[in-house]
Amino acid sequence: MENKFIVITKTYFEPSEKKKILDLAERSFPIFRKQPGLIAIMSHISHDQTHTMSYLSWKDKHDHEACMVSKDFSDFNQEWEKLLSSGKVRFELQTYDLLGE
Repeated sequence: MENKFIVITKTYFEPSEKKKILDLAERSFPIFRKQPGLIAIMSHISHDQTHTMSYLSWKDKHDHEACMVSKDFSDFNQEWEKLLSSGKVRFELQTYDLLGE
């Protein structure tokens, strides 16, 4: 079995930040999709429109870690840090190993 590494993120935001969050998410998809080792990415918005959840499947933990420091995300990360430091956005990231197939 291939060792798969799963990342689940949740982004909670105030209504005033919704458009910014959704725009950043849309712009990030092409960047993620060209990262080595990414198997799949799916993102969802809650019914109450207060947070998003993203599910990323990687070949292994190393691929995910390499993505996190990729220069491809340098501009994106600056915008993201600005949103997080505003206090209007909160981000959570959890990682998992795949159990069986």
